[in-house]
Amino acid sequence: MKRIAWMSLRMLGLVILLGWVMTGCAPGEETPPPEEAVVNVTAGEGYFDPDVIMVDQGHEVTVFIANITEENHTFTIDELGIDVSLAPGEQEEVTFTATEEGSFEFYCAEPGHRDAGMYGYLEVGEAPHIPDDNDNNGVY
Repeated sequence: MKRIAWMSLRMLGLVILLGWVMTGCAPGEETPPPEEAVVNVTAGEGYFDPDVIMVDQGHEVTVFIANITEENHTFTIDELGIDVSLAPGEQEEVTFTATEEGSFEFYCAEPGHRDAGMYGYLEVGEAPHIPDDNDNNGVY
């Protein structure tokens, strides 16, 4: 009788373990944190590389910006309140959560740099829109 009870208990344990594995749950398991995105951006002479950053809404985003020039630059996103200054050869980082879906322009706020091409787009959403030269001249 003890042998049957022991085997039944082992089978019950296996069924519970199999249930946890199939549902992705485990005892005491917490909800995983939001996804993270890490992006490396280079500030060059008249450009950012990449000039389009795509992330999913709700993700925490860390952007590492490296200034590879002999001039001061900024990494500025007005809608998110981001304005990072970079001295020549300097690297900075900024972390934020992409809570709002949409397209947000980032640019260098140094006089004349934005007009010289130092801008790009942060695209937040599941299927982000990427502007191109045939897309209403980049206006959307």
